[in-house]
Amino acid sequence: MRGCFLFVGVLLAASTAAATPCLLPPPPHHQQGTVMGCTCVADCGASIEDGYTNDWCYTNYGCGKYSYSRLAYFDWCQWKVDSTYESQTAAVKEKYLWTVTSKCTKPADWGTVAGIFQESVKTSFDDVSDVMPPGRFKYIHTVGAVATVAFVPSGETHKFTGLFSSGAQHGLLRLSTATQIDGSQAITPGFGLKLLIDGKPSVNVLAMPSLDGQVDFNVLSLNYSNHLSYPTSWAASIVAKKFTQASNCPLMVGLSDIATYTEDGTLVTSVVMPFELIFVPNSEIKAFPSAPYGDADFLSYAEMFIDQDSILFEVYGRTSPHADDVGDVHLGSIKTTSKFTRSTFGDTQLFFTHQYMEHDFVQNPDWLPSMDIQNACGTSEVDPLPPQSPRERVMQGEHISGGKGGRGCPFANSRGGGKGGVGCPFLRAQARQKKLEQQQHMSENTVA
Repeated sequence: MRGCFLFVGVLLAASTAAATPCLLPPPPHHQQGTVMGCTCVADCGASIEDGYTNDWCYTNYGCGKYSYSRLAYFDWCQWKVDSTYESQTAAVKEKYLWTVTSKCTKPADWGTVAGIFQESVKTSFDDVSDVMPPGRFKYIHTVGAVATVAFVPSGETHKFTGLFSSGAQHGLLRLSTATQIDGSQAITPGFGLKLLIDGKPSVNVLAMPSLDGQVDFNVLSLNYSNHLSYPTSWAASIVAKKFTQASNCPLMVGLSDIATYTEDGTLVTSVVMPFELIFVPNSEIKAFPSAPYGDADFLSYAEMFIDQDSILFEVYGRTSPHADDVGDVHLGSIKTTSKFTRSTFGDTQLFFTHQYMEHDFVQNPDWLPSMDIQNACGTSEVDPLPPQSPRERVMQGEHISGGKGGRGCPFANSRGGGKGGVGCPFLRAQARQKKLEQQQHMSENTVA
């Protein structure tokens, strides 16, 4: 059987390498907006002033804030929902996404994980779309295989609402590994699950067995969860720390979005979601060997040995973090409705929104006091709201100081301007200019 695995992997890798890249149709309109209603005159992106925390763009003259370091106006980016696309049925949206997913099967090229430190991870939480914002790159989970899936309810009685109750006939699941597989180290699998809703944006959940990886290369050998413990490896810990720019508990994603609408787009009046999801792989699927293999083999195994109409995962819900809660609720199953395929679109444009865990904390204020916060969030204290940067304060209607022309520092935050801090470079430039003017004025008075 092992020889068969390798033979198929070599054949498929060779055929893919010889394939000619194809052109994808344009994705749904992804309009760049800003928090102050300005028009971007360049692509959104992050920069070093705030540690690459927020995406921003240059704007038309007089709109937004003025940067003395760039001598131009700018504003923080806010992605607008494509209402024309989102108003369609779940079936229509799935058909479009699967068409572009399966059209071109050339995998993306792996980049360097370090690239994520020069990108805003907040956009992964704030953008509500099925496609990536222009100019972004998947520095982790770069290459994967995609299939259409359905969430089939178990039929068991439970209190959870939205799709947890109605199920979802239309969705996509992308199975990937966090970093490139070289066949000699641990593998770190994960998946993004997108469930589509009539007339509403999709809801998404991301899950992994662990950030530390596993030595068993059978990626369906361990349970997956949307809650991860902080990793023990220094490399994974550094990446996890980057995500604290967006969330106080960056290794947990929320579930209230999934509980808010039923499949036909009906709004739930009283939203109830589980604390955590546990995805138990189907042990009858023998797609992946336990022995090490490489990238091309990973994609080949998913394509060749996971059948359409297979139960991929059984889904269980943990009701709360309380220690006295006993047992998990069987919510349903994830069933493939197509074969898996490697995908250019899946690797470069298919987007899975990360929901803030803080959204769930707000609706369940008794959860935080019952959690092992240090292990779950990597810190001893957690605020039930996401970290507030100047971008968020402007969105909430707060005026960022600066006087006429909006001359405040958009990147000043808790790190301030002290030793090792980012500070406010263009205000420092302004201060230097004022000092020069004062020195010049004093010199003129002395001469006089």
